Amino acid sequence: MTTKNFDDRGRLYDNKGNIRQWWDNATVVKFEEKAKCIEDQYSSYVLDQISMRINGRSTKGENIADNGGLKQAYRAYKKYESFHPIPQQLPGVNLTQDQLFFLNYAQIWCGVMNDKEAVRKLRTSEHSPGPIR
Repeated sequence: MTTKNFDDRGRLYDNKGNIRQWWDNATVVKFEEKAKCIEDQYSSYVLDQISMRINGRSTKGENIADNGGLKQAYRAYKKYESFHPIPQQLPGVNLTQDQLFFLNYAQIWCGVMNDKEAVRKLRTSEHSPGPIR
């Protein structure tokens, strides 16, 4: 399952690709509350490199997908771990396995961009910049 099917746009399509409300009203209300929370959270973030605030509204769908995907990956990891014990720590690394999981996720978004590119991405991209993701 992909979390894109359940973001602010994907949720509007049923399993046949038709646009229709297939969620009951209570589910829609709960989703909109959570989506607004994510929008507000990301709108409070500033990309320090250029001192510009993230547009939580325009990045909301991708932020929902990122967070949902990470949550599902973590659940799968914990399920795997319950059947396949993993050593508590890597030698010489003072981090737990859970900390390493999230560190690995964070490293996916590491990168360098110049200020001009950072401004362009903030103004035009539906994705939050890497340091925020």
